[in-house]
Amino acid sequence: MLERVKDIFARVETGEGVWTDPLSAPYNVVAFDPELTEEHEEIARQTAGSSLSRRKTVVGRSTASVNFTMDLRGSGNVLGVPVEPEWGPILQACGMRMETLGMILVENWAAPLAHKAVIGNHGSSPTATGIAVGNYATAAGHTIILYIPTLGTFANSDPVYKTTDEWSTSTKVADVTSAGATALGGWHYVPETKIRYQVATSAAGWTTGATTEVGETVKGTKGGSPDAYGVILAGSGLATGSAQTLYIEPIIGTFVDAMVVTGQTNGDTATLAADAAPKDNWTLSVAEVLDGMAIKVRGCRGNAKIVLSAGQPSQIQFELKGMSEGEIDMVSLTGGTKDPGAPLRFHLAEFSVDGIPFRTEALEIDLGNAVNIRTDANEEEGGVSHIVADRDAKGTMTPEMVPPGTYSWRDRIKESTLVAISTYLGVGLAGIGLTGHDLGSNVWIEIPSAQVLTRPLESREGILVGNIGFALRTETIQGEDELEIYVV
Repeated sequence: MLERVKDIFARVETGEGVWTDPLSAPYNVVAFDPELTEEHEEIARQTAGSSLSRRKTVVGRSTASVNFTMDLRGSGNVLGVPVEPEWGPILQACGMRMETLGMILVENWAAPLAHKAVIGNHGSSPTATGIAVGNYATAAGHTIILYIPTLGTFANSDPVYKTTDEWSTSTKVADVTSAGATALGGWHYVPETKIRYQVATSAAGWTTGATTEVGETVKGTKGGSPDAYGVILAGSGLATGSAQTLYIEPIIGTFVDAMVVTGQTNGDTATLAADAAPKDNWTLSVAEVLDGMAIKVRGCRGNAKIVLSAGQPSQIQFELKGMSEGEIDMVSLTGGTKDPGAPLRFHLAEFSVDGIPFRTEALEIDLGNAVNIRTDANEEEGGVSHIVADRDAKGTMTPEMVPPGTYSWRDRIKESTLVAISTYLGVGLAGIGLTGHDLGSNVWIEIPSAQVLTRPLESREGILVGNIGFALRTETIQGEDELEIYVV
């Protein structure tokens, strides 16, 4: 068997820790330097005896670690529709949530929307709102807006308003054109603490529509299936007479098709129209195929690190942990390895701290996930999966030093002043929609609130630089906003 012959395959599991065979098309991992290490728990049981000789030990739980690197780049688009990046599903197993970006075509206007401007329709009572990511003019004289949807969808001929505090007719910027209703515009990744599943109810919706709200516990029952319990995290609505989309954090059991869910507060009921499907913070089944064998791991979650170095390919490194699922004979799969394509290099990156374009050589971001085994005596190996139990995201950067009158890193440390860090791989804010912008290929990274912790001074080829250490912080009660990754 040749050591050089190896490949990594991964697939989102249908349920927590449920082996979901990744060794079939479509293949979705183009990995560099893969390494899989099994760890078998050794339990010593020394019986009494007449010598110092040791008896054989017993093996307890068997787990595995899977490490590999991927290019941090977008996957482009097909006929103008963005394709989800290959690293996206892996990142969502590292305590991250994916949101789709909306895209609307509107009449042109003189002043473009600022990044993060709030938009909505119908003035003071909007039925669709969002947060603008970027916008650009088209050859036909219209404007395309990329945005994060926060409520509803923009329809044909809707007016579009922008605001920071309140809606007014004076803030109207344009109308959605007759062919410009909401379409897919890209991807947006942010941290996620909860394990979320998505499920739809039948067309009848809820029995009364008067209960089952966010935060309520629901119970699912179905003849022949174990009961399931979960907490409602979000939903498309609670109305009767229409199918509803629910986001549930499972507690015990599995929500399945035709199960009747009952709100545990007021007893409202609805019937599910499909099995619950993982939505965010899910688990992966992973297989490393070697020269003649495949090693299998289930219930994987992990940590991710973004590694950027000037002029070099942008990379994201994954460190996954899961439950060992054994090994099988297997020849190398001819459909596995794909051409990785051209990487996004860390250059022309519009790197800045508080809007100042510091010269820097490197930027690294570590999600800092603590990944622990989720023990369960009901499962083989005594564990169902691994879970992200804590997160302490930190990073480093190496900006060239400037006089303190220009920017004082020491003051930021002493006063605990939060700073904003951003960089744009591929095309940046000013370049979207222009020549060279390939929709779905560019990666933007934003850290809204970083706390500078250390500033040791170093020499880089005779130039004084700071090896700045920082932590990613939140300024909100709900959190989940210390890191934003856009694919546009």
